[in-house]
Amino acid sequence: MSDNKKKRVSVILGLQWGDEGKGKFIDYLVSTLSETQKLLVARFQGGSNAGHSIEFGNRKVVFHSIPSGILEKNTKNLVGAGVNIDVVSMKKEIAEIKDIAPWWKENLFIAKEATVVVPTAKLIEAVQESERGGGRIGTTNKAIGPTYGDFYSRTDDLAVYEAEDDKVFHKRYEEIKESHLKTLSGKYNFQPDLKALAEEEEKFFDGVALLQTLNIVPCHSFLQTALKNGEQVIAEGAQGTLLDVRFGTRRGVTSSHTTSAGACVGLGLAPSDIGTVLGVCKAYVTRVGNGCFPTEIGGQEADKWSTTHTRADEENLNYDVNDSVPLKQGIALRGLGNEYGATTGRPRRTGWLDLPLLKYAIALNGVTELGITKIDILDTLNEIAVCTHYEGQDEVDISKLAEAKPVYKIFPGWKKDTKGFTSLADIPKEMKDYLDFIEVETGVPISFISTGPKRDEIIKKV
Repeated sequence: MSDNKKKRVSVILGLQWGDEGKGKFIDYLVSTLSETQKLLVARFQGGSNAGHSIEFGNRKVVFHSIPSGILEKNTKNLVGAGVNIDVVSMKKEIAEIKDIAPWWKENLFIAKEATVVVPTAKLIEAVQESERGGGRIGTTNKAIGPTYGDFYSRTDDLAVYEAEDDKVFHKRYEEIKESHLKTLSGKYNFQPDLKALAEEEEKFFDGVALLQTLNIVPCHSFLQTALKNGEQVIAEGAQGTLLDVRFGTRRGVTSSHTTSAGACVGLGLAPSDIGTVLGVCKAYVTRVGNGCFPTEIGGQEADKWSTTHTRADEENLNYDVNDSVPLKQGIALRGLGNEYGATTGRPRRTGWLDLPLLKYAIALNGVTELGITKIDILDTLNEIAVCTHYEGQDEVDISKLAEAKPVYKIFPGWKKDTKGFTSLADIPKEMKDYLDFIEVETGVPISFISTGPKRDEIIKKV
């Protein structure tokens, strides 16, 4: 991490389509730094559509809204202003972690300016996705889009500070509910099941009651006080750069700014506050949901497969990752990497590392260090392909990405078990060559190499 004491904010974000392993790096850094530094992990965007998976002891913990630093006693955690809070999901998260992180309540802070997801927003998203037919985005159905939409249209959004007072909350909620129901009946000709809605509302009100007992703070001033007190802030991103609402692969994106600039917008930070930007990427690429994917193994056939099959369909196929049929190879790679959505369980589409898009994401975020994950998943491959450029294209043009024809460089596989390696000196030459190539081509140093899901399965390179 950065030693620049004047810039005590480090941003950790994904450089692909999400699921890169950001939570693992945050957990690792917090566990190693918390004994000597005062730390604050601040989530700056997204909502319960995120899924940060962390292996803690013998348990796997998946965070959706709560920042990944909550497992360490001496670390504060802030759910920032740019986050959509699903209070039902958050209540479940807290129930899952309270026994392994009994300090959770004193260490968890909620930004007043964050937005609360209401039950009728979920109904709107479900209807919207159904209306799209074959042009579906592949949403997680967590009401992220409608909730951000309400916020930016300045109409039917419910702020956390409005939920602090019961009178204000119930009045505001009924106004939003009425507006949403009018939208459902008028625009979409949809009449919801009011009994089912009432059941969801009961869970929602329970979640709001819990929210009201938490540490609710003004986001900007809380962070500025932390910085003045010498705390190191780790800004935590959700999803990935290529899912950014403006600079991602529209329209199959999320509804927030997933880039380093999003940390400023979502937390109330100045750009000059940021020192280190650690960009996290897999040694290959995955994508959940619809949208272009130039290096997808198996191409359109694989894309269609991932939308019509489930994890259960694939568990007994026993395909070989070195199969000559790309579709089978991609499915096998998905199995090796356990590439199924942490939030949805959907199969992640798999592909080869895409250097043009990686360089695009690095430039967009001002990345100063790289963290590479899941390098060990490639251990059994005979050959590993890397897209070096697109045929006839000098620069990435997101609007033309669906037309991109990748040109590959083929690397020999190392054919050795590297899971759990912690020393750079121990890795095979072929793996080192692969990593060196990435470092040279991107022009950014690789600081961390993850060799497995556990906290200590990591190589610190610098």
